[in-house]
Amino acid sequence: MMGSLFSSISGLRNHTTWMNTIGNNISNVNTVGYKAQRITFKEQITQSMGAASGANLSSNIGGKNPLQMGLGSALGSIDSIMTQGAIQTTGNPLDVALTGDGFFTVKSGTQTLYTRAGNFYQDNIGNVTTSSGAIVQGWMGTFDRVIGTVANPSWHGNPIEQIVTANYNIDTSDVSKISNIVIPKDLRMAAQSTTVVSFAGNLDSGTPQNAATTAGAGVLPANDVATPMAASAGIPIATVNASTTYFVGVTPDLSTTMTIYDSLGNPRQITLWFFQRATQNPGAGMPDERPYWDWYAFDTTYVQGSQVYTGSPTAANCIAGSQITVPADPTGATTITYSGIWFNDDGSLASNGAEWAPAGGYQGVFNDPISGQTYYGPRIILLPDPTNTAGLNTDGALQLDFCLNFGTPNYWNNGGAAIQVNSPTNTPIFEAGRRDGLTGDVAGNYQMVGGTQVYVPNNNVYAREVSGWRSGDLVGLSVDSTGGIVGQFTNDKSITLAKLAIAMFLNPQGLERVGDSMYALSSNSGLPRFTEAGKSGSGTITGGALEASNVDLSVELTNMIIAQRGFESNARIVTTSADMLDTLVNLGR
Repeated sequence: MMGSLFSSISGLRNHTTWMNTIGNNISNVNTVGYKAQRITFKEQITQSMGAASGANLSSNIGGKNPLQMGLGSALGSIDSIMTQGAIQTTGNPLDVALTGDGFFTVKSGTQTLYTRAGNFYQDNIGNVTTSSGAIVQGWMGTFDRVIGTVANPSWHGNPIEQIVTANYNIDTSDVSKISNIVIPKDLRMAAQSTTVVSFAGNLDSGTPQNAATTAGAGVLPANDVATPMAASAGIPIATVNASTTYFVGVTPDLSTTMTIYDSLGNPRQITLWFFQRATQNPGAGMPDERPYWDWYAFDTTYVQGSQVYTGSPTAANCIAGSQITVPADPTGATTITYSGIWFNDDGSLASNGAEWAPAGGYQGVFNDPISGQTYYGPRIILLPDPTNTAGLNTDGALQLDFCLNFGTPNYWNNGGAAIQVNSPTNTPIFEAGRRDGLTGDVAGNYQMVGGTQVYVPNNNVYAREVSGWRSGDLVGLSVDSTGGIVGQFTNDKSITLAKLAIAMFLNPQGLERVGDSMYALSSNSGLPRFTEAGKSGSGTITGGALEASNVDLSVELTNMIIAQRGFESNARIVTTSADMLDTLVNLGR
């Protein structure tokens, strides 16, 4: 009789544990990232009452099975059900839902932990943390002026501004670089000068028109003040004739305005003028009898008139064709002239396809008094042959020719030399071997840029894209599908600042629960393998969403009824066994 009591007591104990597990699951039905648990039972030790015996043919006796009686049940396992929970949209930019088998990696003190709960926050110094304060781990980008780790900072006055540049990649292949994700709230993106301006338009290839109307013309006196320079790349320097012809009243056939950015991130309004020409000199590399266009780009801030100068270089050592002229105007207006564009028979835009060598290297100092009249407005200097020459006119305009490199039609790759000009009297420096374009600000300071792409849709010209931008302050964060924490800045630019580290385990059910929806390594979980979201089966990430608990209430309520009936049945065994013991006791009365 005592055996039945002990067996029923073990059943009561185990069904109580089952009910506790069911209650814990139901209580966490709305816990972010919670994984349900289940109970399994196993048979406890058995008591042998008779051994088994085999058949004896000689004695004509059959075999017998062993006589064994169980002594109750025992707890077999408490398993974690690692199925995917539903994804719920929250709209909070730092909420992260993980779809797949991975875990977010966090650090609490010196202990590395793992979680599926992606409700992250930023603390007062920029740490990305869980709700319990554990710091989220991942790969960080590089911020200028950030050295080491700031521990318990205190500021006197304004804190040091921290700068991030837009041109860097986050290396997720090196697990040794996994660290705390810290994104300073005072982060600023550095400005970037415009390197590419893409514009589109339809440049009519019909009947050519006159390039300009002339309200008046006359020859202005000027001295030949061009001074030869020393050639650092071994290329001879020619002298430019500074005699000029003055025109007024130039009217473009087509024009458009776009915004670019200088090296300080300041916006500059640039106007493009298009002039259709009737024919082109075949010696310049253009096909015969094809209409083509000249275009001019200049800073509209200082435009007070339209004046054109022409000069005659005395030497040429590259193929004639497209050319760029950049005058260092005393009034600050910067003008870039480009010519040599025509249309193919099918109407597509083309240019000279010849491969030209880049301009060589020059270095020299110009010291010449500026005399003559003062002129206002942009100066556009047209040189008939793109030779490697440079000189200084009496009005202080620096005029240069550049050899260009053209490839696929409809793409303009403005190549040339690196230029540094602070004023008409400072030292111009020419670096050999560069295939960059050229841009500048209104003060005559120039920087290197890339090529310009041209597309030809319908009957107008408009800016498609400008590569530069102004500086910007960090205003928000979000998380993309690869686990990249993306910063949004006030200049409408976005940069991936960090990447979440996703941990993978051979046996995720072997992880040990430590509370706060976190797990720790155990001897049966295996070591973590770190990767980024979207790789190695780690799953994908949904920003602005959370993974809900995977508890199924219908299953839990059904199990609750089964557990209740099991408990009641074991309790009935106890009461029945007690009644039987009472009967035995009463037999002796």
